[in-house]
Amino acid sequence: MEIKVAKTAGFCFGVKRAVETVYDQVEKEKGKQIYTYGPIIHNDEVVKDMQKRGVKVIQTEEELENLENGVVIIRSHGVPKRIYDKLAEKNITCVDATCPFVKKIHNIVKRESEAGSQIVIIGNNEHPEVEGIKGWSTSPVTVIQTMEDVNNFEPDRSGKVCVVSQTTFNYKKFEELVDPIILGDPTEVHKILNDLGFVDFNCTIINPETYEGFEEMKEKFVEVRKGKATIEDADKLLRDVNYFGVMLVKLGLADGMVSGAIHSTADTVRPALQIIKTKPGISCTSGVFLMNREDTNHRLMFADCAINIEPNSQELAEIAINTAETAKVFGIDPKVAMLSFSTKGSAKSPKVDRVVQATNIAKEMRPDLAIDGELQFDAAFVPATAAIKAPDSDVAGQANVFVFPCLQAGNIGYKIAQRLGMFEAIGPILQGLNKPVNDLSRGASAEDIYNLAIITAAQALNN
Repeated sequence: MEIKVAKTAGFCFGVKRAVETVYDQVEKEKGKQIYTYGPIIHNDEVVKDMQKRGVKVIQTEEELENLENGVVIIRSHGVPKRIYDKLAEKNITCVDATCPFVKKIHNIVKRESEAGSQIVIIGNNEHPEVEGIKGWSTSPVTVIQTMEDVNNFEPDRSGKVCVVSQTTFNYKKFEELVDPIILGDPTEVHKILNDLGFVDFNCTIINPETYEGFEEMKEKFVEVRKGKATIEDADKLLRDVNYFGVMLVKLGLADGMVSGAIHSTADTVRPALQIIKTKPGISCTSGVFLMNREDTNHRLMFADCAINIEPNSQELAEIAINTAETAKVFGIDPKVAMLSFSTKGSAKSPKVDRVVQATNIAKEMRPDLAIDGELQFDAAFVPATAAIKAPDSDVAGQANVFVFPCLQAGNIGYKIAQRLGMFEAIGPILQGLNKPVNDLSRGASAEDIYNLAIITAAQALNN
């Protein structure tokens, strides 16, 4: 008899953590009654074993109402906020075993609903995880499960829409909504997918070396380059996945591209600038990071942190305007600070003058945007400091978009915020292009790639 061990068998991280929490509490709280709010796991054998150890399951809020003491463990699916409030009101010990990924969604929904966003959940309306997510919204929630739900959905055009997904929602549902394209050798790609457990993952795989439309693409490339490239150049360049991918976007065969995990920024940006080019009135592209810190209201934009080494005043102004528009995509009402080591003339230097000029250019180009400078970071971010250093500014002390004077400052700044300030740095997001092409940091994690892919899709929809 042959026995094969599946690589993907067993509990997921969140469930494993919840199960271990129950057993830990049984040992730790001997003499106290241990409860779980709902079955801790959809596994009868595990639940029965816990019951043998004295663990009881609370099935309804009515049962919770009648509880007088004991320890209540919140299962990995999570619960609505009102359950926590009820436990606190009854002074009953609560041990939260909610999956961290689910908890992250709770925080997002709470924050965005309080900010006035329309909340949309992709998932099964009857699933306990979705029930829990809904319970963290301060406003009505729309749940989308099928394509029919998508077609019937009417977003509130007057405000922002926040879309989250049930963590256990079958990825196959998303295959109806998105069409991922992977560039590479199909044999190698399928082997990697199999090794990772995605045997039946539905995606389009294109190999530039064997692409049927390659000859036509070469001709289109020569047209786009307008005499700067020959057919021979096209034949060589388009075998590079970055050039090939950008041409797919240019031809409308893809809506955007994500690259950079194994390529330099230059390798990703160069074909984008040559083929897709910058938007009218924009002379340069730039790289922005969405800086997000959990359990706070801090959602900031940092730019340029990836592309322009020493931008001039015009380029800084364009970066400021582009970053303000990118901020709007993420539901941020932009207040743009043009950063310097000086605040309102406190220091004299050509480097300060450059930021002042950039501020004036940006204000002239877009008088509708809240932009101010030059500002030191503390004056831009801290209200008390702003009141002293820049009392007449409509940005100082409340900035959420930060434009750094050079790449050196921007790159160091976002990494300090990421490593010491515990911000999640999502990006770099390239801006200023006619169509979205985004660059990953080399060594990017699977979550980094996923996040940037979602952002790229959002940019395509808002393009």
